[in-house]
Amino acid sequence: MDPENSEEMELQLAIQLSLQGEGAGDTTAHGQSNPAEQAGQQQQQQQQEPSANSSGHAQLQSILAAALSAAAGSGGGPQQAQPQQQQQRPTTAASPASAPSTSAASARPLSAPPLRTAAPLPGWIDRTVKWWLASTSAPSDAEKPNPALQPQPIGVQSEPIVLKSSADVDTFLGHLGKAVGMAVVVRGTGGLAPGPGGGQQGPARRDALQLRASTSGSTTTITRADLSACLDAWRMRPSLMAGGRSQFRILYDAFSSLPWTDAQGDIGWACGVVAALLGRKAFEQLASDEDDLYYDKGQVTSELLQYLKGAAPNGPAMLPAYLEAIVGSVASEADARVVHKLVRDVMAEFHNLKKLGGSVLDLEPYVLMLDVFSSPPLMQRCMVSMLMSEVLAFSGGQQQGRPQTTKSTAKAFEAGTLLGALMQVSSLVDPGAALRKDVVSRAKDAFATLKGYPNKLGDVETVNSVLHSLASRLQDAGHLLLKRLLTCKDMPDGAPACKEVVLSWLCMAAELNMERTAMGERGISGSSSMAREMTAGCSDAMAVNLAAVTLRFARPFVAGFWSGSPKFADLMPKHLMPAYYATQPHRMQCLQSVSSLAGERGFSVANAVAQLRESPSTSSILPQMCSPVASAHGYAADTPGGPGSPSFIADCFFLAQKMLHVGIMPAVFRFKRLVEYWVRSSKPEAGQKEPKLYLLQHCTMAALMEPSLVEDAVQFCMLQIAWLNHLLRAPLGAGQSPAQQQQQPQDSRELIFSLIPDYVLADSLSWLSFVIRSGQAVFIASKDIGTLTSGLVALLNNTQCVRSTLLHDKIVSLLLSMLGPQLEVESRTIKGKLGATIMRPGEAALIAAVLNSNAAQSGDLVMSLMRAYCAADYVVGLDVDKDSFDKYNMRAHIDMILEELWNDDRCRACIVQLASAPHPSPEYSPHIFSEYVECLFNALIYLFKDSLGRLSDIAKVEAAKKDEAGWAARTSDDRKTQEAFLESTQGTARGYMRMAVASLGWINKLAEHPQAAAAFCQQPLAGRVAGVLLHFVELLIGPKCGSIQVDNPEQYSFDRPGLMESVLSLLVLLASVSYKDAGKAFVQAIAQEPDLDLGVLNQVCAVSALCFEEVTSLPRCGQGPCYSIRTQSGSESAEPGAH
Repeated sequence: MDPENSEEMELQLAIQLSLQGEGAGDTTAHGQSNPAEQAGQQQQQQQQEPSANSSGHAQLQSILAAALSAAAGSGGGPQQAQPQQQQQRPTTAASPASAPSTSAASARPLSAPPLRTAAPLPGWIDRTVKWWLASTSAPSDAEKPNPALQPQPIGVQSEPIVLKSSADVDTFLGHLGKAVGMAVVVRGTGGLAPGPGGGQQGPARRDALQLRASTSGSTTTITRADLSACLDAWRMRPSLMAGGRSQFRILYDAFSSLPWTDAQGDIGWACGVVAALLGRKAFEQLASDEDDLYYDKGQVTSELLQYLKGAAPNGPAMLPAYLEAIVGSVASEADARVVHKLVRDVMAEFHNLKKLGGSVLDLEPYVLMLDVFSSPPLMQRCMVSMLMSEVLAFSGGQQQGRPQTTKSTAKAFEAGTLLGALMQVSSLVDPGAALRKDVVSRAKDAFATLKGYPNKLGDVETVNSVLHSLASRLQDAGHLLLKRLLTCKDMPDGAPACKEVVLSWLCMAAELNMERTAMGERGISGSSSMAREMTAGCSDAMAVNLAAVTLRFARPFVAGFWSGSPKFADLMPKHLMPAYYATQPHRMQCLQSVSSLAGERGFSVANAVAQLRESPSTSSILPQMCSPVASAHGYAADTPGGPGSPSFIADCFFLAQKMLHVGIMPAVFRFKRLVEYWVRSSKPEAGQKEPKLYLLQHCTMAALMEPSLVEDAVQFCMLQIAWLNHLLRAPLGAGQSPAQQQQQPQDSRELIFSLIPDYVLADSLSWLSFVIRSGQAVFIASKDIGTLTSGLVALLNNTQCVRSTLLHDKIVSLLLSMLGPQLEVESRTIKGKLGATIMRPGEAALIAAVLNSNAAQSGDLVMSLMRAYCAADYVVGLDVDKDSFDKYNMRAHIDMILEELWNDDRCRACIVQLASAPHPSPEYSPHIFSEYVECLFNALIYLFKDSLGRLSDIAKVEAAKKDEAGWAARTSDDRKTQEAFLESTQGTARGYMRMAVASLGWINKLAEHPQAAAAFCQQPLAGRVAGVLLHFVELLIGPKCGSIQVDNPEQYSFDRPGLMESVLSLLVLLASVSYKDAGKAFVQAIAQEPDLDLGVLNQVCAVSALCFEEVTSLPRCGQGPCYSIRTQSGSESAEPGAH
């Protein structure tokens, strides 16, 4: 066979294969028609059915615009878009997309089918989804063909390449030849290759690649079909496969060799067409790629993944442009499914990170992969469309415009979401496995393989450092990916679709995880629902990572506010409006189950919104509430960016509030509960440590104490407290005249606070306390402690706006943590003083900052604590399975704080000033110090009596257990019940007795100061103090106390002789006060007590150096017998004759 005829047959076969691969169509005899006529036919066909493959790399983005116009149904949209593209042909070839720093996402297919929505989709949502899919809104639309997404024969779908001179032809052939790695010649009508000057030079080279073209004078026209056939013929050359290169590698090498920076004008346009064709052929490789025995994701996909991870030939610089060309060739719904599968395959690579902590470098290939993969704008738009589909899938079953979720919805979301694999990478443990006494964590082996672990912990910090770096990089990747999607170029109609999609997706993720908060923060309750509550919602890993990503979005304005940036000087009055909770229902969603800050326990924010809408004063207090954003479709606004839409700052602030509530705080509470559960149930041998308990702690804390996460969350929580303080102080009716502001209703501020969920304050306080008690006080000590302290004092004082005693308790707990960072309550009450012998970094600075704050130095902190002590009471509607609260525990914490403040000279002067104030005092009415002291003595006697009763119960159970025969005769259930009762009673008795001992010590310390002690001796307080002390003595000397015989009484801090001496010393201190003759008044108060019994007092004196006696030599005065108090050596502590 003639070699020339063989090449002709090869070329014709390549053309036919190309046409069949792209879809059947017109098989015009290329190279034989008039070039001008051929171009006109192509332009006419193009106007009828514009294609997604109509230009080179520089025009790939415009393909999507035509698709959007067609999907939106705008008249003439698709027909008008293509001519405009032809007129604006780029003069230079597009350079490859630059590779931004880092980011990415991961995914698996949705495990639950998409849920149809009750309401029709808003137009912008419909158009966003139709960026890729022909229809998802209604079945009838799926039957309508979308002209912009239909595959077209490649030879007739767009304009040809027109080169106006032979020099341009030679240059283009040179570029094409360099790309394909062999000479390329134009096969003209006569079968000869054109010479350098445009003349016929002679027969073409036998081994050169033949490119069919049409010539007319000096103009050469190359159709896309001819160019595609040429490339197909090139790919069939056996010599290309000799080096073991795959077809995908061959196409990538050719794409990378194109002159991206040198080609201009018509030559640049021609090179762009070559790039688009190479992208389409690479797409075909991916479309035909299937899983086989050797490649889980298919050979071509696996090869692309290796390129993305850094193994690309000649580096990854050309990969973004290559991916853009591949995605730009999408021409049908079937093509879109191929791209979706590719996206999910790439994102699913993060599932391969099964072990963490070995090296930071283990993560870098994955970060590089996702950085490069998410760089192309078309890939970003594809991801936006996929996220919007997820929002639609989990917005079904609406009722009154709100999505209805089930317990399994969050699990299905985590299993199928695009970001699932990325967000699941964490060292956090699986709480379900932890309840079974197993530790399941990706960082488990990193700790367990340390030499001597857990007895030797020297290398733990090294592993922590690696895990911190990994967590930070992963969270940065998630943030930067979402930021790319959020800032992706919007649709042609100008609707901020990308921002709305990302925000809607984050709000959906937060709402689906509200079930994670059902557990609350109470300790292990032993209820059957504990396992279900510990595993509700998404995993801790995903929830915490999502919260970290959201906090990164808030970082610029949070950090700017604390640094004093002028840009954010108006942050609170301009952006952070409480009306957001009412006007953005699609963002906040289910507020029916969320309690209000200013409402009674159980009064939800939804109730407050309903009341405010009916209130006539609402328009003057919160005018924004009069125009809520319409949202008939769950998580997304009907008109994004329309009237009433908040700023992006506001969206980030309120979204971060919710993410903190459903993500980070449940993980913290679960960790605390698991540690308590393990400590109770684990019984390691003497001198041995429980390895799994240490693994649980180290794996969890490595994630929760990651420095960037802690910093972001601490700053955000402090901003929330400052924001609430701002709302307490800001004038109402901003923008109104002073007269109008004075006419505001008295409860206007309470109405504002009724809109705010109580978790806003509760989570901020709990997180700050957790950080300090985890040894990371340095993160808080470096902040504005003065602003924080003043905000806490203001919130503690304003009980109308912050009603819940639970929140007051949390404020007190945070203040205690700030002043005693290293000590737990147990060690504090045993040692009798607050403060640590060894300070961690930042703790001493934190204590100094609190003590030197204006709130502490001015006495505001002291007064607010004393008021809170007096106001502490039982909480109506307390959920014992969720809420952790005990009013006596709260009062004990206040005593500890006041005792620490007493050690500071200025703060002590404030307390003395309160004690010395006239009674009643106009400044401190009612007399706060006297009220505090009275409550202090009442709590003392209650705690002591309750402890004695519990010690008596303990003694009975212990005596029963010592009777081995009788104990064995009981049923197994009875023994278990008694054992549980004994354990519970012992814990309560220990706590209450230690609090009583600490309170008595604090009272003695106050009584040592003459001016403070004088306040004890003023009526009516003196009579109450005397009565409590005498009753305390009677309890100590009485038969109930004397008959208590418990095993190891020291564990309960029950030292009967020591208590007797302490209470008698207090009596002597008060009786000997010389300041304003207060001691005489106190002795008179004792003498007038009807229950006074000298016999009881003298029994107590048997263990002390005091003696009480009746002075019989003095005449009676009609007010009762006269007494003197003296030491046994004979010196009197009070003048004889005192009553």
